[in-house]
Amino acid sequence: MKKITLLIVALLFTIVGYSQFPTPGSEGFEGTTGVDLPTTPTPWTLGTGATGNQWAVFDNGVGPTRRWGINTAVYPAYQGTNCAFIDRENIGLGNTSEDYLATPIVTVPANGQLRFWTRSTIATVSATEYLIKVNTNVTAGSQTTAANYTITAASWTETTLNTTYNVYEEKVVDLTAYAGLQVHIAFVMRHTQPTAGLGGDRWLVDDIRLIQRCLEPTNLSATGITQTSANLNWSNPSGSTSWEIEVTNTAQTGVGVVYSGPLPYVATGLLPGTAYVYYVRSLCTDGSSNWVGPFNFATATPGLSCVAPITVTTLPYSTNDNTANYGDTTDTNQGASCGSTTNFMTGNDVFYSYTPTTTGAISITMTPGSNSSSIFVYQGCANVGATC
Repeated sequence: MKKITLLIVALLFTIVGYSQFPTPGSEGFEGTTGVDLPTTPTPWTLGTGATGNQWAVFDNGVGPTRRWGINTAVYPAYQGTNCAFIDRENIGLGNTSEDYLATPIVTVPANGQLRFWTRSTIATVSATEYLIKVNTNVTAGSQTTAANYTITAASWTETTLNTTYNVYEEKVVDLTAYAGLQVHIAFVMRHTQPTAGLGGDRWLVDDIRLIQRCLEPTNLSATGITQTSANLNWSNPSGSTSWEIEVTNTAQTGVGVVYSGPLPYVATGLLPGTAYVYYVRSLCTDGSSNWVGPFNFATATPGLSCVAPITVTTLPYSTNDNTANYGDTTDTNQGASCGSTTNFMTGNDVFYSYTPTTTGAISITMTPGSNSSSIFVYQGCANVGATC
């Protein structure tokens, strides 16, 4: 059976901080001077006010002329004036150099992450490796013993370190496996020289932080969906109070809307009858989580249900349509005072809504193309299937 339901209705619209490096916190090298460091593996104090916060610089004995130091004016820092910098040098055909910049003893927090900004200096590829190594054998003198750094937590080549070689990029290294352990963490540049000429690249590192990872939202959902809006919700294991949300009907761009407020987040301005996905990530004091998603939802199609009707804004109104375009969404009996005891509500249906602006009579007519077609008029959705 076919039916058209017309509603005469008044519409009312209502419309984190985490643990990190010891004092002074993250290392930006701003209190450090000097271009080259001592040629003996003596601990090097970085940062102002960093009592006991001693880093060490050492190598494997190959190419001792160049060691970790402070950047020159030619290679700017990511922020401020200074950053850690290791230059390249000619170490001879077939030789391999390893230059270490090692942190003081640090305790890895739960869900620990090492985050830092980095870049290289040469567009051509010349066989340089960039590694993050971990020493869990923390004893007296172990900081400057290369053999103790048995764990490679992350590594990059010259082609994978940066999207653009001379533009700083943030790197994030997962240290969850070492939660609660006291460790040394080393930035290691390794190069095996393929020819007799000078090879390899340089490495710049800035704004180093050891933090508790900002956890991703979980249990994504979309409820309260209308033609133009949806309530987006998720669980919040990080305890964040801010998130970045991207709602799209195309491909993800990685740029969303920053929202700081109670959940759910109400996405507005959507297109009716359109399939969407959304992505969300937590924003914490020391960084952001990974993006999670996509979560799929679709806005309501006008006319498909009473809560998302086709809105008639002015009279006279005329349309030529077929209920087969909308499907069968409501199968309740049409209710009392509807002019028939036959249940016409078992077929396809489409909903319309009109809010009158004046008092008077309105004439509603239909010229159906098939039998068993009907129109029912209700005062609001609450009366659908109850009283015409």
